[in-house]
Amino acid sequence: MKENQKLYRFIPFSELVDICEIPGQLILKSPRLWDDNYEGYFYRKLMNEESMPEMFEKVNALIKDSDLDIDGDLQINITTTKQKSILTMLLFSALYYLIFCISWSKKRESDALWRIYNYNNRSLRISTKLSNFEKIKFLHFHEVEYKTHSGLKKMLDGILVRNHNDDKISLKLFMPFCIKRKAFHHENEVRMFYFHDKFPTVPILNLIETEKHNAEDLNSIIKGIDTCFDKNDCFITSNYKKILDIYLSPFKGENTTCINLKKYNLTSKDIVDDVMVHPLAPDYYVEIVEKYCKRFDLKFLDKSKLYEFE
Repeated sequence: MKENQKLYRFIPFSELVDICEIPGQLILKSPRLWDDNYEGYFYRKLMNEESMPEMFEKVNALIKDSDLDIDGDLQINITTTKQKSILTMLLFSALYYLIFCISWSKKRESDALWRIYNYNNRSLRISTKLSNFEKIKFLHFHEVEYKTHSGLKKMLDGILVRNHNDDKISLKLFMPFCIKRKAFHHENEVRMFYFHDKFPTVPILNLIETEKHNAEDLNSIIKGIDTCFDKNDCFITSNYKKILDIYLSPFKGENTTCINLKKYNLTSKDIVDDVMVHPLAPDYYVEIVEKYCKRFDLKFLDKSKLYEFE
């Protein structure tokens, strides 16, 4: 996408207030809160007890003996690919809790969008462009692709692969949230992701670069991992679920994250290019929004004329 790509978002008045009032903030939600089970499908399968064995087999099939190289500064008792597979599953599960998102649309307006984001005929449409966010760190923009059911499954199967260039396992981090069924094509979405700067304390060694951690702590994790297999080396879902719940406990309360605009010397005017009101909004409400926009020197486009006969 080009830096001047226009983006639109249909919001309640309260969201505009969040952006405008000091210090000004963008509130991003965890994709875990989304209704569509296909969005974040890969991560949802990692978290679902019924599909955990399937995901373990998928990860374990990618792991090779050469992935078990140990950092020389750490004496970590990892001896099997199965242990490494559990570590990898734990990390990928934690990522699900560390990604936050706001959805935008490349479509200026439509009857469907105004109806979906109605807010009792009080919704607003704000516009922006990619370049407005260039000062903010940790943001990633991705267009949503709309697929048939078969095309959707094919893309989802390609989320976790071995990279042939460097022979490392590659997770397409945001792809699970950027594939939707064709039934949602009318939204024409662009997703703005914030990848949290926290990082789970799990070693993936040469698969993923991480900061160094205390070997004693890592070995305690690995002792728990060993309980995930029975005497025949078969995966035990219930024991893995216990380890996963303990490991994810620090992240589970984080359903939203806020980007402080003041921190980046930004104001609402730097982010919002203009404001439009729902086409069926009552006149008194339109006046309230107009006065509020004038207070922050935001360009006000009045009420949408979508239903007006010209």
